Amino acid sequence: MSQGTLRMTFRIDTIATTRKPGIESEALAPTMMHESDRPNPENLMPMLLVSARNLREAITAARAGADLIDLKEPAHGALGRCDETIWQAVAEKLRGMKPLSAALGEWDEWDRLDDERVQEILTMLEGFDFAKIGPCGSAMDDGAGLKRAYDRLRSLGPKGLRWIAVVYADQERAGALPRQRILDMARNCGFQGILIDTFDKSRPHFWGPVWSRFVQNSIDEGMLVAIAGGLTIKNIRLFGDMEPHWFAVRGAACARGERNGQVSYRRVMKLARSLERR
Repeated sequence: MSQGTLRMTFRIDTIATTRKPGIESEALAPTMMHESDRPNPENLMPMLLVSARNLREAITAARAGADLIDLKEPAHGALGRCDETIWQAVAEKLRGMKPLSAALGEWDEWDRLDDERVQEILTMLEGFDFAKIGPCGSAMDDGAGLKRAYDRLRSLGPKGLRWIAVVYADQERAGALPRQRILDMARNCGFQGILIDTFDKSRPHFWGPVWSRFVQNSIDEGMLVAIAGGLTIKNIRLFGDMEPHWFAVRGAACARGERNGQVSYRRVMKLARSLERR
């Protein structure tokens, strides 16, 4: 068994929801499940992260089998930040039922705000498990601004919130630092995970062997790892040997496969079942 598979036990406690397949109106019924309660906990498969833009989509994704609910506004970019009222509504409804994550945009969006305003916004993430921040433009000052943002956000955010650094596979288009620089900086700043994503959603990215090695290295260094970037059921199966903790989707979970569409119950259910069959 590979070290990557063994690392699956490093994930947070997973929270299951009971539901009847195919019934979207079924109420969520939370049941706590600790890793030690799972059969064969050392052979866990990657989990499914679905990005939702509002409460309705979040509930749909949760009922359809998503393991982690992420909030982002796709109209605002690769990591578009939702309005804080949406964070609060989702936390009120799903906290304790599903782990929650929020996209916070790019680092320089926070660089323009004073500490009081940053803390005011981040306070709205009470009840969330993860927050992720993007590196767009970080190469312009050799990462000085990105490191400042990492330290600042982590110090001003809610205690217990786990921070995820985003690595853009198409770093040149994003003007971002290379993957290893971001990994090293994130680890040194006390971040707990890495999300590998694409900045330009209109252009597919080829995931070569170098990314398998990067995923494994990140896991070996104790980081949680999620893979995103235009994923479909087909390429999730192809990328399965990377053994991340999560496969993260937006477009594949939406009607007609369009990231600006609505999250589809049936699409999420198919994605969840495809991971179960791996």
